[in-house]
Amino acid sequence: MDEAERSVEWIEAQVVSANPVRLDSWLSSHFPEVSRSRWQKAIREERVVRSEKDLVPRVMVSDGDILSIDAQVFNDNSNHPKIPEPQDLPLTILFEDEDILVINKASGMVVHPGNGCENGTVVNAALHHTHGKLAALDEVERPGIVHRLDKETSGVLILGKTEKAARDLFSQFQARSISKTYICVVQGVPDQQVGTCDGPIGRHPVNRTKMAVLPDGRPAVSHWEVLNGSNDGWSALRVSIETGRTHQIRVHLSEMGFPVLGDSLYGFRKTRVSGDAARVERILLHSFETVFRHPVSGKVLEVQAHLPSEMTTFIS
Repeated sequence: MDEAERSVEWIEAQVVSANPVRLDSWLSSHFPEVSRSRWQKAIREERVVRSEKDLVPRVMVSDGDILSIDAQVFNDNSNHPKIPEPQDLPLTILFEDEDILVINKASGMVVHPGNGCENGTVVNAALHHTHGKLAALDEVERPGIVHRLDKETSGVLILGKTEKAARDLFSQFQARSISKTYICVVQGVPDQQVGTCDGPIGRHPVNRTKMAVLPDGRPAVSHWEVLNGSNDGWSALRVSIETGRTHQIRVHLSEMGFPVLGDSLYGFRKTRVSGDAARVERILLHSFETVFRHPVSGKVLEVQAHLPSEMTTFIS
């Protein structure tokens, strides 16, 4: 979930249970105003955490466990979900057939409705483009969605048009069999040409809108390569990821001392760069290439999304 979509207020709840119990079950029984399916969604969106660790709905919790819950969950309109309305919005199609739709998501476009954003999303646009043919999965406000990109991140995004295709794609993402490569521009120039970041990532213990490298975080691996650098204080990197943690690339590069241009949440400062780099108006992170197996034909597809114009200034 993009940081702009998160609540800044979190509450704590202590588990009281004689025996270990599934997290989603405990939450729905103790907070019945929010349905179990909505709690599952909140857990997957990392809006419920335990000791700064991200969780999954089926995880077992025990008596005395302390949970941190995004307070907005209780006021979220998505507790009463509705099917999104199709909207005639521009989409850049990279690949499409009867089973899947692959687009080049524009920066600034939210992937799906929720948390006060009901219109103008990829889902609204895709429903119009496909005449309503997107996979109806467990959450009615997220038809076709099998993975996400942050609001500010552009590039390759895959949607499932049929339930069979969507569930297969989701399984591929869960199994980490999909190859994802990003291009970004960062503040600073690394001394090495290539490197790997493998710091585990979890919720920031103080600023709950952020993620951070933490000793007890979830495993995360990012491989990076310098494409070019500049005397203006920036460099362009190619990054491939083995895992898909929230804000993973942004966190890893910031931890190295090279925050992504435009990403003030993770340390970018305009005063530390000059020229075009000091005038960026978005986070310069782009999902450039995704390689995956077609969920029906089994054919390996390699899909690339051209760099947006605001990034070609830095990368030829």
